[in-house]
Amino acid sequence: MRAPAAKGKMTSRERVLTAFAHQEPDRAPVNYFANPGIDRRLKEQFGDRLTFHGCVSTAGPPAYGSVREVTQTVRETLACMMPGGGYCLSPTHLIQDNTPTENVLGMYEAAHQYGVY
Repeated sequence: MRAPAAKGKMTSRERVLTAFAHQEPDRAPVNYFANPGIDRRLKEQFGDRLTFHGCVSTAGPPAYGSVREVTQTVRETLACMMPGGGYCLSPTHLIQDNTPTENVLGMYEAAHQYGVY
């Protein structure tokens, strides 16, 4: 892993890598309600200045779909949010108690398979 830039001059990608290294980035990630249209517009407009976290709706496929649907959702989310760096895949909110364990595992397995920078 490349050393992060001086605090206050980080790229989105450097912010994420710094947070993964358990160090303090220059800005904190922002979490908001997942919406593919808003996610894409925010990423296009602010992708080099914001770090994104979340974007996998806990009321969608993780809770009610199949593992295949969860994997597809993760792939689509990563395709939208990863370019240029600055994205941490996670559920938008807390995973609900009605979410099948295999869907939670499928979400993170898909992230490991398709979400490597």
